[in-house]
Amino acid sequence: MASILTALPDEDLPAYFQAADVVCAPALGGESFGIVLLEAMACAKPLVASRIEGYAALVGGAQCARLVAPGDAEELSKELVWLLKSEDHRRSLGERGAAFVRDYDWSTIARRLETVDRRLC
Repeated sequence: MASILTALPDEDLPAYFQAADVVCAPALGGESFGIVLLEAMACAKPLVASRIEGYAALVGGAQCARLVAPGDAEELSKELVWLLKSEDHRRSLGERGAAFVRDYDWSTIARRLETVDRRLC
């Protein structure tokens, strides 16, 4: 019998992302940004996620995740099966996500903040 995970300690998440072939985030709403998406992309994992406001704002135009209508189990399953059947698409999506997430690396953000700080002073 398979077990269902509800919550994981933050320090365990990278191991789960690394072990996954595809990361699925079928949120129905309430996600303001999409940290879980960034974490999965940092592990170069392909994503299937709901097209909720926070997720769409983060990755909507970046071609680094497959977004589906919230609550549409059929569309979600089609995207998951499509990715699971295609190693090339999984790899491509994972690579695009890994490149995309570099803009959210602390060193990149720190340089941006430093630039803003210099302009203000």
